[in-house]
Amino acid sequence: MHTARPDQSHWQREMSFVGSPKSGATLLRGDPVVRDIKQWCLCEGHNDEVEPALAVLFFNTDSAAEHYAQIKAHVAAQAGVGYWAYEMPPGASSAEVKSQIQRLNQDKNIHGILIQRPLPQHLDELKIMASVNQLKNIEEYCDGQTANIVADAFSRLLSKYARLDLARQSTIHIAGFGNMITDGFISHMRHHYPHVSVTPHLPRNGDKTHQFNEYPNEQQHSLLVTELHHGPGYITTEKVPSGVITIVDLGFYTTANGTIVGDVDHKVYEETGLAIAPTPGIETLAISAAQL
Repeated sequence: MHTARPDQSHWQREMSFVGSPKSGATLLRGDPVVRDIKQWCLCEGHNDEVEPALAVLFFNTDSAAEHYAQIKAHVAAQAGVGYWAYEMPPGASSAEVKSQIQRLNQDKNIHGILIQRPLPQHLDELKIMASVNQLKNIEEYCDGQTANIVADAFSRLLSKYARLDLARQSTIHIAGFGNMITDGFISHMRHHYPHVSVTPHLPRNGDKTHQFNEYPNEQQHSLLVTELHHGPGYITTEKVPSGVITIVDLGFYTTANGTIVGDVDHKVYEETGLAIAPTPGIETLAISAAQL
């Protein structure tokens, strides 16, 4: 186990977005919302008696896992929230993981707990997540109410750009699964948005055997949320399903020079008529929203 608070300038550099600023697509960046949340945290979120602290338990299974943990540390520092990272070996037993979680549950100096996913395959995710004290489980407890922080960040972002009402009127296609798209995320989205379809893969245009559009009587506008794990830039212009006008990219990859990229190919950003929330916008926003 160790604590982590990386150099901020290093992470400001690594979190830079790969894509042309002169592209035709409208960029839905998380920065404006993150600034609002940070300002609230600094002005209203603290009191003289409590110094809020976030504990993140993660498994260093690959470079992306460590990058995620360091981004959380960066955002927490910006919001003035204490940050403690607990690294578990990928082969840790269920009993060992639950024991560490129990110590965090009982630590009065820890106010929020985040279990970074995906978990190693040998662990039962439902049982591990259930062992977190509900009042400290920030992934499913936001803004005083039970909620999924990624779905909460999704709504905050669209609201900032006046696209929330359009999302509620559109079909939202969720493609993939992993660290951000979880069962909790899908459940929250289905509860708060009337038209949600879920598929593990990105359907091909013209594939009539795949029921990608579950709501043919609705408006043709649709929104695509992806976390596909097929490599950076997997979604090319030709692979964007017809009718999609907004893409929320939750893919997460690190290039050789340390830049973070997502599922969407850079050529897609040249397309007019699209709005794209690039990586790591939602991820950073979700971590910030967890401070509320």
